[in-house]
Amino acid sequence: MRIFFAVILFAVSVLAALLGAISAADARPVVFAVAGVFALAGVLLITLRKKKRSGQGNYVPAVKQPLPVPLLVENPALKNGMFGLLETAHENTKARLAQMRKDGTPEKPVTLEKKKSTVRPAVYPDLLNPPPADATMGEKHSYLHQKIKMYYALRDTEPGALEKAIGACKDLIAIAPEVAREHQKEHDDYVASLRLSLEKAKSRGDSESAEFYGNDLKTAMGRSERITSNWQHLGYKQLCIIYEKQGNWQEVIRLAEEAKAGGWSEGSEGGWDRRIERARKNLAKQGLDGKG
Repeated sequence: MRIFFAVILFAVSVLAALLGAISAADARPVVFAVAGVFALAGVLLITLRKKKRSGQGNYVPAVKQPLPVPLLVENPALKNGMFGLLETAHENTKARLAQMRKDGTPEKPVTLEKKKSTVRPAVYPDLLNPPPADATMGEKHSYLHQKIKMYYALRDTEPGALEKAIGACKDLIAIAPEVAREHQKEHDDYVASLRLSLEKAKSRGDSESAEFYGNDLKTAMGRSERITSNWQHLGYKQLCIIYEKQGNWQEVIRLAEEAKAGGWSEGSEGGWDRRIERARKNLAKQGLDGKG
């Protein structure tokens, strides 16, 4: 609207100028000039209005409220279709199995084939440097422990690995009494040092330190007097597992009873008694009693 008034004002101004310039002349040129001015103003007005309309085509009005987009999974038709598909598949499977049983066709169970690993496990660092002759029992125990784990992991891929694992188990069992005595001595020395520290704290009236050492002493004394009962012995356990797989139930019983007598933990529910009971049941099936 403002553009329209501007054009009219322009036309009037031009008309006034022409009238003033040719006031004494013939009226026909004035009429022609006025007609030309109004024609020019009309063309200009139409052009401006077309540009305005063409610009409005690119205008996108703002959405005041978000448009609701339905979730596909909440679609009732989709749900019913999926349930129907599953139910049909289930019924078809039942009918096929029934027909197989009727025809005497054996049902082949679906089994996943266990592939043997061909990747050699990482070598334990301690295996590269065996402990020296004067090493402590704890160091020797740690070395043999790692040796058992590595070679047993290679039993299916490396020739002779199982025999090496069995040898390491036997070596670990051979030093078990000395390892137990060393661990027990370390535990007893630790308990004695806690008692001494507790008495010193009490004598100097240091209640905070006395409480600290008292709690540590209580925790240490809460363990079994035989410290080995808190330790699993991989040599005994792994060798029992190997003999179980080989069906050597007599050796399983002997090793489990020896480990139990030595106070070593088996590490699983039922402990050594469970292994002994299972071995005796298998011997009973073979007509043997498994005693002695």
